[in-house]
Amino acid sequence: THDHSDDEFSFTPLGGIAEGRGDRIDGSDLVASAAQGLVGLDDVPEYNSFPGAPSVLYLDFNGQIVTDTAWNADNKNEPIHGVAYDLDGDTKTFNQEELDAIYEIWARVSEDFMPFNINVTTVEPPAIDFVVGRGVMRAIITTNVDDPGLGGSGRTWFSNAGGVAFIDSWVRSGDIPVWVFYNALPETPKAVAEASSHEFGHALGLSHDGRTGSAYYGGHGEGETGWAPIMGAGYTQEVTQWSKGEYDDATNNQDDLAIITRATNRVTY
Repeated sequence: THDHSDDEFSFTPLGGIAEGRGDRIDGSDLVASAAQGLVGLDDVPEYNSFPGAPSVLYLDFNGQIVTDTAWNADNKNEPIHGVAYDLDGDTKTFNQEELDAIYEIWARVSEDFMPFNINVTTVEPPAIDFVVGRGVMRAIITTNVDDPGLGGSGRTWFSNAGGVAFIDSWVRSGDIPVWVFYNALPETPKAVAEASSHEFGHALGLSHDGRTGSAYYGGHGEGETGWAPIMGAGYTQEVTQWSKGEYDDATNNQDDLAIITRATNRVTY
């Protein structure tokens, strides 16, 4: 992943998810909650980890066209056409595999943020909520290609990263997203979830957890107790957690929990 500085953003959504909040859905509802067959981009199932929480992390799977932002400088100052999350080559609908993956991604990110007074959701918040003091942020889960099917150039607008975020953008004004590039990650829902939590972590002020000789620590151990820090690269480890460098040769002793819950972030347990 990559960290950046801050700017404001303009969006054209590709799917019109209705405003509002759905009921809380837990793991037992996976099969029943996901629609059978194909659904449109505006029919992403509504999942909420903590309805009514004052802070919201929105997982945006249905694509965006982004204009007039600092991100666009990486695309020759042209609009970025971010395609919807796609596993089957059909970027206009979600099939059952994609719906199941969306659920798993949501569930994993929700678990990472479960200690905090934060709602992780697939329901797009009202535009007015993306302002200073309201604590709302989106992760655009897409590719790093300016998608030609949406009118883009086909070029890779951001390379060499599984995702990108502006450091401390959580406390900035406007709809400032983080990006997760599923085409640049291992082909699993877990990898997308790890990158989503990692990029949200940057937005909340966190830096990379590395180890001497590597900017990203991939963890240690194996099997059910294999461990890695969320701000490292825990794609292949079963257990990933917020960290403060509690492993040999850590390059970052930043206390993730203390940073996330610092007063300026307005996030509590």
